[in-house]
Amino acid sequence: PSPLIDGDRHGRDGKSEADTPSSSGKDEKSGMWSAATIRRIARLSPTVKHLVLEVAKPSPTSLAFSFTPGQWIDFQIPAHSLIGGYSIISTPELLNQKSHVEIAVKVSRHPPAAWVHNDAEEGSEVLIKPGGNFGLVQPEKTNSVFIAGGIGVTPFISMIRSLKAGQSGSKDPPTSEYLNPKCSLIYTAKKSEELLFMDELRGLCDQSVFSVTKRDGSWTGHTGRIDSKLVAHFLKPETEKETRMNGDVTPSSLPTNFYVCGPPEMTDTVRNMLLSLDVPSQRILFEKWW
Repeated sequence: PSPLIDGDRHGRDGKSEADTPSSSGKDEKSGMWSAATIRRIARLSPTVKHLVLEVAKPSPTSLAFSFTPGQWIDFQIPAHSLIGGYSIISTPELLNQKSHVEIAVKVSRHPPAAWVHNDAEEGSEVLIKPGGNFGLVQPEKTNSVFIAGGIGVTPFISMIRSLKAGQSGSKDPPTSEYLNPKCSLIYTAKKSEELLFMDELRGLCDQSVFSVTKRDGSWTGHTGRIDSKLVAHFLKPETEKETRMNGDVTPSSLPTNFYVCGPPEMTDTVRNMLLSLDVPSQRILFEKWW
């Protein structure tokens, strides 16, 4: 799938839909491409493959590949003009240490995804470049609630991993006034086998709910779509309404940013749900997939 930034209908900086890559696969973004080699391919679920890419060192005249948590890569396969767009699930630290970038690609008839699932091999070479403006906003000063539908969890994997490792990409320096903001996740998929990285995410997040819309025999967790009752559980009082003990701000009194990613219908539904629960629109950041 290709990402479509929205976020007031926008991403972080208010770019419109016309400023993002389209599903036609045409490269509508400027920037430098980097060569990368597939080093490992693994199956995460019946419909999703995990790729580990080793990014080539830049030439003397080119810029080194870099990204911030939440961004995707434009992904060009050999001998094909169409471009895929896949969120990065690894951290900038892994790129710095090993020159590795990881993505998770859901099966699709779109040529780049079809190539990944049917033809790609370890050693295959591709071209990549970072894109998008979705990412963490003031993570040192806000609690973060991530709400994911299906493969829409992918940008959150990088964001949560980076957030918990202290590599959020925020330009704001930590301050002693704000202590240990909380990280929470609501993640739904059609079947339990499609809940990616569930054990890791459960361990990283302070609170998490995993849900399936179609119960299967082995699933004993939450069943059903995301609803207002579930979302309301993650609402926190606004800072202005909290009493500060000894002048300190506790995690429960911090404002909360809600990050939403999934299919357009799910994203719109959750955004409207949050607004109906009196979450300020500037606290709702989202990316659509189609």
